[in-house]
Parts: sequence; structure tokens; C-alpha cells
Amino acid sequence: MDHGWDNTLRAFDYTLGRLGLDYLDLYLIHFPGKLNEETWSALENIYSEGRVRAIGVSNYSIKDIESILENQEIVPAVNQILMHPLIYAKTIDLIEYCESEKIYIEAYSPLVHGFKLDLERFQEVADKYSKSVPQVLIRWSLERGFITIPRSSNKNHIEQNARVFDFELSDRDLSRLDATKLVIPS
Repeated sequence: MDHGWDNTLRAFDYTLGRLGLDYLDLYLIHFPGKLNEETWSALENIYSEGRVRAIGVSNYSIKDIESILENQEIVPAVNQILMHPLIYAKTIDLIEYCESEKIYIEAYSPLVHGFKLDLERFQEVADKYSKSVPQVLIRWSLERGFITIPRSSNKNHIEQNARVFDFELSDRDLSRLDATKLVIPS
């Protein structure tokens, strides 16, 4: 675990060295822990030195973010959280809180981990736009205002995932996707 002042600074320097860079655009605390305040202070220090352009958190709840805002100077630029239509309704409070604090949501696993892409509602919307389900999920995430970085090592998927700027989902289809729930047959 790279939490705490010294561990955070050491981990950051190690990362820069491995990448062969002088600075990073964004550096995150991956999950909340006992040393949140100390870890965040180290990130603020790295930021003030100009070695990172933005700092943020990942998997933080409202309570976790509030503890940072109470004791620290810099507001996290992003909160990276699991985000896709199947969990959207469960995260509304966190999304609204982050928006009120001007913290961007970075969507982790916007393609539903790739294993639920055959959900009927996803496919119906994709067919309507002559797009793939992953393209519709990426577009949904973008239209909801999230930073969206889908993961793939497949060249064709990467190229397809980039072709999401030639269509927009209707309000009705956004709402349909928002209301999608996973039903596991018994």
C-alpha cells in the first residue's frame, strides 16, 4: 500500500521513473484508507511542486471526500468510480455531490466489465442507432458528463470505441439506459 506521506512520495517518484517522465497529468489515490489526510497532503505537495497537473481520488464516497475537503486545501479534480447504466441509479447522490464540489466523475468500467453486453435493452438501443453496444455505453457515459476511458487491447475494439461522436442518444434512450437493471434468471 502506498498510503501515507513517505510511501506516496516514493510511489509517485517510482511511477515517474518507470514512465520516463518529468510530470504526470493526473495522479489518484486508488481507494480511501486510514492515512487519507497524510496521503492527500503528499499529493498536494507533489501538485504544488508542479510534478502533477491534477490530483484526484478513486472509489471515494461522499464521506471520504468530505474528510479531504475539511482538512485539505485542494479539491480533488476527479473521483474515479465504477460507472455504467446498471449502477447509475445507485450512485446519483455521489454524482450530484461531486458535481456540487466541481469534482469530475471518471467512469471506471463504462462497458460493464464486458460481460453483460448482451442485455436486451442495450442491444435494442444499439440497433436503433446502428451502433455496437459498447459504442452506445460509451456515448451514454459521455452524455452523462463523465470522463470515459474504455479499456481494450483489441485494435478493432479500440477503433470502434473511438467512433462515438457521430451520434447522440435521445433523452428517451438515455432514460431507458438509466433504468436498466440486471435481472438474473432463477
